[in-house]
Amino acid sequence: MYLTWIVAMLGVAALLVWAWRAQRRKFADEMFAGVIPGLAPLAGQADTRVPVPGGAEYSGEVAVAFNPPRGVRPGLAGTVVDGAPETRDVMATIIDLAARGHLSVTVVESPRSRNGKDWALHAADTPPNDALDDIEREFLHELFIVSPDVRLSELPLQGNRAFSECQYMLANQSYGRGYFRHVTGMQPVRVVWIVAGLLLLLGFGTGIGAAMAAGAVAAVGAAVISARTTQRPVRTAEGTALRIQTLGFKRYLATAEAEQFSYEEAAGVFSKYLPWAIVLGVADHWVKVFGDLAAHARADGYDDDFDLVWLGVMGWGLSDAMFTLAMFSALDGFDGVGEIGSLGDAFGDSGDMFDAGTIDTLGADAGSAFGDPGGFDGDFSSVSDGGGFGDFGGGDFGGFGDFGGGGD
Repeated sequence: MYLTWIVAMLGVAALLVWAWRAQRRKFADEMFAGVIPGLAPLAGQADTRVPVPGGAEYSGEVAVAFNPPRGVRPGLAGTVVDGAPETRDVMATIIDLAARGHLSVTVVESPRSRNGKDWALHAADTPPNDALDDIEREFLHELFIVSPDVRLSELPLQGNRAFSECQYMLANQSYGRGYFRHVTGMQPVRVVWIVAGLLLLLGFGTGIGAAMAAGAVAAVGAAVISARTTQRPVRTAEGTALRIQTLGFKRYLATAEAEQFSYEEAAGVFSKYLPWAIVLGVADHWVKVFGDLAAHARADGYDDDFDLVWLGVMGWGLSDAMFTLAMFSALDGFDGVGEIGSLGDAFGDSGDMFDAGTIDTLGADAGSAFGDPGGFDGDFSSVSDGGGFGDFGGGDFGGFGDFGGGGD
């Protein structure tokens, strides 16, 4: 009798261990073999793809990147990094479009908002000579479908679903460009479910306690394995490379210091990379760097070109202190607001994607202080390349080079 229990439990334990490992391999992200993580094989090299070692997604060393990945907008990169098209990805898209001249943002008082502030958006009277990708074009159309002037807090009241539609489009684009893959074929955990069902049937049919207990343990184990291994999108090798490159740029943004930038380039650099800082959760540091730079510039008597022409503030002075305080308040509100979970959720019930109450938290303080948005198109002239990949984010990455168009 005891031998039957021991054999049954050992058999179930071995089955669960096999299923856990096989399921993790099946749902693990891919990466290119034989090349530095974050790069792709060169023309003529073998395109070998393997599961990432040691877990569901790459967790190894990431080299600092001094530029973001080419051909990918911040919202899409944030979706690939997090595995979810979040509200902050859409907010970053708004800031990116504003910095490129497609709209302007004015922070206004709003008694209806929980923090007393709101964002007033105005579509550019004359669109700039700047290419839009499909998501941006559709997003701008939906955002200003009623009027060229909108407030974020009023979008849900108007039935405007620009935010949720943008999230859907980001989810679709992440698959369409090949950064995520659909997992096909039979899942190893199904074998465990089948065995559990057979053992329970045997146990209840014959009264064998060991079979019933083994079946119950197998069923619980199968449920745990399913929950821990299948509730996430799975990146392709291209998706892993993009994630690594973007995380490399996050390291740069999170460690940048004011002394690395000249006063002349400050406004362009700040505007160009603020959307990336937002999607990567390091906007507080990025704002502080340029708040410090603005303070240093004014202490040195330099006042030229330190206005963000796409950002306005009503009701405050433009002092350095207010700028820093306001920008910190604004950007703190982006992180974790309105997250919609995994990419699988993005294709589910749209009613859960963007809760109308969330929009209250999108109104935020903002200040002014830097200059011409998008005026800086080159690399950081005052920042030397570090070790590792050199000009990591801005180069042509082997076999796939640009990450699918869309511009810098």
